[in-house]
Amino acid sequence: MATFTKAILSAGNGAAVQKSNTVTVHALGQQLIDGKKVKFWDTHDAGQKPFTYQAGLGKVIRGWDDGVLGMQVGEKAEITIPGEFGYGARGFPAWKILPNSTLVFEIEVLSIN
Repeated sequence: MATFTKAILSAGNGAAVQKSNTVTVHALGQQLIDGKKVKFWDTHDAGQKPFTYQAGLGKVIRGWDDGVLGMQVGEKAEITIPGEFGYGARGFPAWKILPNSTLVFEIEVLSIN
């Protein structure tokens, strides 16, 4: 089973994300509940800022990690992640993410170092 599916919303034109790169992204995180997308996180919201992490090293959930690899600076994509490659059976109660929830992230790569 694939760890994610990806739909490119807008193409990038810069360098591509590779394993161990430090990546900064804007992200909108949603979970599917009864077929509807329900937001749990957005780096565009007041008090939030772009998210930075090391790609491909397991620092984020697997579907996100795998889905962002190969994205280019400036690229924006919708990445859909099945529950087992998201937060799994435990969910993420602090953000009200239900166990085994399918997640949908809109991710825009801002920079790669």
